[in-house]
Amino acid sequence: MVLKQSDLLTGYQLRFVKEVIDLYTGKFVVFFEHKEIILGICLEEQANRIVVLCEDRNKKKLNKSRVIHSSADRADLQLPRQELLNLIRRRSVSQQDCAQQVRPVELWKAVSSNSSLYSLKTLAEIVFGDIAHYDHEIAVLRVLIQDRIHFKLKGSHFLAHTPEQVAKLTSLAEKELQKQREIKEASAWLCSVVHAQELPCAHRDKFIELLKKFVIFGSKTPRYKDIKCILASAGITDQKACFDVLVKLGSWDEDENILLDKYQVPHRWTDSVTEQTVQLRESLVQQALDDPCRNDLTNLRVFSIDEPFTKDIDDAISFNFHDSFFELGIHITDVASFVLPGTPLDKEAARRGASLYLPEGKIPMLPHAISEDLLSLKAHEIRPAISVFIKLSLTGEILDFKWVLSTIKVSAKLSYAEVDRKIEEDEDFSRLYMLTSLLRKRRISGGATWVLIPELQVRIGPHKEIITTMRDRETPSQMLVSECMIITNYCTALFFKQKNYPALYRRQAAPSQMIEPGSTPSLFQLFMQSKKFSRVEIDSIPGPHSSLGLASYTSITSPLRKYFDLITQRQLVSLIREAESFYGRKQLKDMAASLQSVLTRVAIVEQERKRYWALKVLATRVGETLEGFIINTSFRWYTILLLEYLLEVPCKAPERTSLYKGDAVSVRVDFVEPFAGKVRLRLVA
Repeated sequence: MVLKQSDLLTGYQLRFVKEVIDLYTGKFVVFFEHKEIILGICLEEQANRIVVLCEDRNKKKLNKSRVIHSSADRADLQLPRQELLNLIRRRSVSQQDCAQQVRPVELWKAVSSNSSLYSLKTLAEIVFGDIAHYDHEIAVLRVLIQDRIHFKLKGSHFLAHTPEQVAKLTSLAEKELQKQREIKEASAWLCSVVHAQELPCAHRDKFIELLKKFVIFGSKTPRYKDIKCILASAGITDQKACFDVLVKLGSWDEDENILLDKYQVPHRWTDSVTEQTVQLRESLVQQALDDPCRNDLTNLRVFSIDEPFTKDIDDAISFNFHDSFFELGIHITDVASFVLPGTPLDKEAARRGASLYLPEGKIPMLPHAISEDLLSLKAHEIRPAISVFIKLSLTGEILDFKWVLSTIKVSAKLSYAEVDRKIEEDEDFSRLYMLTSLLRKRRISGGATWVLIPELQVRIGPHKEIITTMRDRETPSQMLVSECMIITNYCTALFFKQKNYPALYRRQAAPSQMIEPGSTPSLFQLFMQSKKFSRVEIDSIPGPHSSLGLASYTSITSPLRKYFDLITQRQLVSLIREAESFYGRKQLKDMAASLQSVLTRVAIVEQERKRYWALKVLATRVGETLEGFIINTSFRWYTILLLEYLLEVPCKAPERTSLYKGDAVSVRVDFVEPFAGKVRLRLVA
C-alpha cells in the first residue's frame, strides 16, 4: 500500500496526538468511590476510559469523566507493581499530612467576598503559597469535601457558599453530630437492657418513645434508619423483639394494644374536654326539661332494652295497641342540645367517630359522666329526649309518623333475656314481637338480604382470662329491638326527604352475588354471601340501602355512641324546631368523607384486636386438630375458616392435593404468633 503525502503525519502532529491519547497515563489521579476520595496511578487509557491502580492493589476501570484532578508529573510505569503501590501510599500520606494545615473557615473567609469558581491550584496557593503542588491541592480537596459547609464542589472547581448558606449548613451539621451522639448513646443503653444490666441514661424516656414508634409504625417510622441502627447494635431485628424489650422495661403490657396509635384512634381525654364535661351539670339538663317546646311524656310507659352491663343507654321504646292500628314510640336521648358543634366535646367526638368496643373494654365516644350518667336514659330519671310516634297498620305498613321534642322517664331497664321471657309470657310483648316480625318480612319482600351467621364474641375477664362465646343466631328480643331502630331510622330519612332538608344518609349498593331464593343455605354459603355485600357509604344524597331493603336510610338512634347519629340528631332538632339547619349540604358532604375515614379506622381496630385475642386462645391449642372449610384457593395455598373461632387462616396446600371452595377439612395447629398475626396449619388426611 502506497501512502500519499497528505496521509503522513508530521512529528509535531504525532506528539499532539500522543498527548491527547495519553492525557492521564502515568499520572496520579483522584476520583470518588462510594463518596470517598480514592488516589491511584493511571496505567493505561483508551478513548473514554482509563485503568487505575489503587492503593488497595485493585485495578479499576473508570470513565474519564469521573476523574476529579490529576497530577502534572507522571510515574514511571516500568517500575515494579509494588514500587508503584509504594508511590501511591507515600503520596497519600503526604496529602493527609498537608491536610492538617488546611482550615476551611479561614480559607472561606479569604475568598467569600467573591462568588467565582476556584481551582484547586488557586485554593492550595492561598493556603500553602507558591510552593503548592499536587499533594497540597488534593489535601485541600480532601478537607473541603469532608467539611461540606463552606464550599461546594462543581466539576473540578469549588464555589464558596454565601454566609446564609454557611449558617444553615453549620446548623444542619450540628444537628447531625448531635444525632450521631444520640444513636451511640441509645445503642449503648439498649445493649445494656438486652443483657439485663440496664445502664443509667439521661434520655431513657426519649429512647423508649423511639422504640414504641418503631413497633407501631415499622418502616414508616420517622428516623427509621437511625432506629434500625440502634436496634442492630443490640441484635434486635424485628418489631416483635422490640416489643418484648418494651415489655421487659415495663413500658408496655404483654398484650399492649398498639392498634390505637397505629390507626390514630384517640383514647385519652384532653384537658379541654374534661373541663367542658365538668361544666355540664344537672342544672343544664333541668333547663332543657323546662323548655316549653318539649312535650311532657313522663307519664308514658317507656322501657329500655340492653345488655345488663350497658350504662350508656341511647334509646327506649313505648307502644300502644288500638283496634285498627298500632302506635310505636321510640325515644332517643337528646345529646344535640348539650354537645354543641365546635366545642371541645364535639371535636373529640368527631375525632373518635364512635364508641370503640374491644374485648378488653369500651373506649367511649363521649366521657362516662355524660354517656353513662347525665344523658343516659337511666330508669326512673327524667331526661330530655327526641321522640317519634309511628302509626302502623296491623300488617306492618307505615300509616303516619310524628317527631317531637320531649321529656321522658324510663319505667324499667330490661335485659334481652327478660324481654325474651316476656315475649313468651306477656301478651303485649308477644304482639309487639309479632308486629316487628311483620316489619322484617315486609323488608325482606322489598329485597332485604338477611344473613345470620354465627358471631364469635371475645371478652377479657378481670384477671385477663379470655372468655369466648359463639352467638349462633338472633334472639327474638334482639330482632324486636333491631326492627324498632331500623324503622325509626327509616322514618327519619323519609322526614328529611319530605322536607327537602339537608342530611346524611347511609347507602349500600346491591351485592355482587346472591343466594338462590327459596333455598336453605349452608354455613359456607351464608359466610360467602356476607363477603359479597357492598360497603355501606355515607352520602349527603339519599339512595337505596340494599341489605336492609329500604329506598333510603339514615341513623339517629345512638347519639351517645356514634357521631353520625349525633350529626343526624342536630339536623332533626333544627327541623322539629323549624329552624335553620345546623349544617348545609356542602358542609355535610365534606363531613361524610372525613367521617367515613374515621369509621373505617375504628372498624379495623375492632376487627384486628378481636383477632389478636382469638389467636391468643388458638395458641393454647397448638398440636390439636380443628375443623373448618375452604373459602378460597390460590396457587399452592388455601384459605380456611376455622369453625370454632370463625378465623380465616392461610394453609399451604400439600402437593397433589385438589380441594375446592366449600370442602370440609381437618387441620392441625402447628404454630401461632398473635402479635404478628401468624398461624401455621397443616392439613390432616
